[in-house]
Amino acid sequence: MEIEAKFQLSKAEDWEFWQERFCRPQDLVGWQPDPHDRTDSLAAFYYDTPEASLHQAGFSLRLRLEGRRLVLTIKRHLRSQDPEQKAPKFDREGIVTREEWEEVLLESGSLDFKPQDYEDLAWDRVRILTSQDQALAPVWEILAAGQVVLLAASRFTRQKGNLWRGGTQVEWALDKGYFQHPGLEDEAFAELELELKAGNRQNLEDLISDLQTLRPLGPQAWSKQVRALHAPYDLIILGAGPAGLAAGIGAGLKAEAEKLQARILILDKEKEAGRKILASGNGRCNLSNQAPKSDQYLSQDPGQLKPFIEQIPRKFTHHFCREIGLAWTSDEAGRIYPQAEEARAVRDLLLARLESLQVHLQTATEICQIYPPEYEGQTYYLLDQAGQIFRAKSLILALGSPASPALGGNWSMTALAKVWELPCQTFRPGLCGLLLDPQTQLSQVLGTRVKATATLASGVTSQGEFLFNKGALSGIAAMDLANVLGGEKGSFAQAEPQADPQADSQVDPQGEWIFDQALTLSLDFFPHWQAGDLAKALADKGRSYGWKLSWRLLLASYLPTRLSQAILADLGVKLDAQAEPKLARSLAYKLKAYPLKLRGLKSFADAQVARGGLDLSAIRQDYSLKAYPGAYVCGEALDVVGFCGGYNLHFALASGYRAGQAAITDLSGLVKRRSLTYLGWSSGDH
Repeated sequence: MEIEAKFQLSKAEDWEFWQERFCRPQDLVGWQPDPHDRTDSLAAFYYDTPEASLHQAGFSLRLRLEGRRLVLTIKRHLRSQDPEQKAPKFDREGIVTREEWEEVLLESGSLDFKPQDYEDLAWDRVRILTSQDQALAPVWEILAAGQVVLLAASRFTRQKGNLWRGGTQVEWALDKGYFQHPGLEDEAFAELELELKAGNRQNLEDLISDLQTLRPLGPQAWSKQVRALHAPYDLIILGAGPAGLAAGIGAGLKAEAEKLQARILILDKEKEAGRKILASGNGRCNLSNQAPKSDQYLSQDPGQLKPFIEQIPRKFTHHFCREIGLAWTSDEAGRIYPQAEEARAVRDLLLARLESLQVHLQTATEICQIYPPEYEGQTYYLLDQAGQIFRAKSLILALGSPASPALGGNWSMTALAKVWELPCQTFRPGLCGLLLDPQTQLSQVLGTRVKATATLASGVTSQGEFLFNKGALSGIAAMDLANVLGGEKGSFAQAEPQADPQADSQVDPQGEWIFDQALTLSLDFFPHWQAGDLAKALADKGRSYGWKLSWRLLLASYLPTRLSQAILADLGVKLDAQAEPKLARSLAYKLKAYPLKLRGLKSFADAQVARGGLDLSAIRQDYSLKAYPGAYVCGEALDVVGFCGGYNLHFALASGYRAGQAAITDLSGLVKRRSLTYLGWSSGDH
């Protein structure tokens, strides 16, 4: 059993500081050093299947050359004993406990060492070890299948020695070197390892506490094998919706301009990318608007919102369309569509541009855990449901919202905000139908359209087409009101899911958002008439028939018949009853301000977007997270929602593009700095 603590060393000064402390440990009170430390040159070679079968079974396999000594090592991580544990388990001291099998294969290896020359010898030894210890059976099964290959290597210098306290022996090792990822630049690393060789674990914990008082140490939870086998991407984008695809294009174009060979990957849990784009504008794709002003957007913090909208260049859409080769047109309301009015053309051009920029896209990959770097020099680690690991220097979270679950809507931003302790507004349905009071006859009207103006008690109005459809008021004008009403206090008719990223499943609530108390909407069915003029028109028509006509005939051509019937039924009058002059006049005035009681909003299944999301106070103007260096959030995951007219897709594309550009800008600066100062050596020193 191996009991070990591993710590990241991010700066050259860290290395020098600890080298001095361990070689002359006058500050390590109570610990006695060996009289002589030792420095070795090591080369480690890491094996697995291309699908990482060994890693997913909880094992690591390596050959390591220590001078001319060749050693076979197999380790089993704690997570292999706990199916729910998807990453190495370590406590606050950074101590990891693993089972270890180690065999010396050669004491005097060849100076011209080729690991493949000794693989048969090593695998034969694994077979013998398996016959002695059944715990190794999974390793032999994978080896015997013939799929295990050499995937990566590391080369490093190790300075090591021992510290003693009574019967406790702790071996310290300072490692400095680089990982060799096939086809990629070498990745430098430096770290401190403390391994308990004999004695009391408590003494190891005490030693770590003593060291932390001398200089803070950042635990490195991930083994060299994991880091070697999973070369870090420069940028990983989570989400292949409009914001995520635009982020990939922004990043790819910036990398091309900076002449950076950046590795960029987009991951999405859906099998197909850009499904919301395909559904936009009823398949026509209303991708933007000629006048995307801040008053067309809502947020819980309007003061934070305005700068984000106004920083987007007015010609952004023109520029972006030109970059992807998209011909576009606009209508009289300023809504921008592809010239062919085919949403698929937009999606396909986005994907084609990503491919031309060598930005990779991987679908059907659901990330279940994200481990942010805790110290300088560390990367983000992402684990998917299958146990596959991804590493990223920078991360863009284009996670979307719960709106339209059939198109990939999810609660990922809520879950992540809880784990990362980020401020996040509860998601509520937006651009959806309004739920009517079931006691009104109008809630029974099915499939009836009318052009009208609606006014809320707050004075907010919306004019356009409304659709009465079995218990709800829909249509573009109603959907815009839903955005406003999404800010009203309420709760889901069905409970929200637990925001737990480790949960095997999360059920999107299909229940509606129900207001704490019913709200009244005033509906003007005749926005282009004065009430007196409407009353006179009805009276003139009634008199022309000598008031010997039914309400059906009096209201014919003024309102759809089913709507007239429901309005009269609320007044206790039948549609085929004879019309009355006095009631006709009062009805005219009522139709200019007809009160409708609203009980809530329809569910996310009916919503195009969502109110709520990550607070804008959590990010900077370039969409970078203030609390997590190298991470960005864009698109629907943010507390920004627009009205109908292309505003939401415009913000998703613009914020994603900006985040992608910013991520590469920051990365290019980091690359330049590291080439000069990172750990005090350059690739030429290898």
